[in-house]
Amino acid sequence: MSAATYVEYVAVLARRFPRFAAADWAERVVAGLGIKVVDVTAAHALLAADALETYGRARHQAGLNYGDSFAYALAKATGEPLLFKGDDFAKTDVVAAAY
Repeated sequence: MSAATYVEYVAVLARRFPRFAAADWAERVVAGLGIKVVDVTAAHALLAADALETYGRARHQAGLNYGDSFAYALAKATGEPLLFKGDDFAKTDVVAAAY
C-alpha cells in the first residue's frame, strides 16, 4: 500500500472514530493483514500525476481521485495487481487482483 493511500485510509477512519483510535485501528489492520506500506518516491509521484491526467475525475469515466492515483501508481510501478472495490479502477489499464 502506498504511504499516500495509507494516509487516505486513516483519514476516512478518522471521520468515524476519534483520530488516535482511527490511527491505531489502521495500524493494527495493516499489520494484521501483512500489508507493507511503501514510501512514495518521485517516480511514484509522476505515475500518480499521469494517472490523474489520464483517468482523473475531470477527464475520464474512471474518475480517479488523488488517493486513487497513488494506489494506481504503486501497482504500475511494481507490476503487481491492484485489489479494489467498485468500477473505477476497472476502467483503467491497471491489472485487477483476483479475490
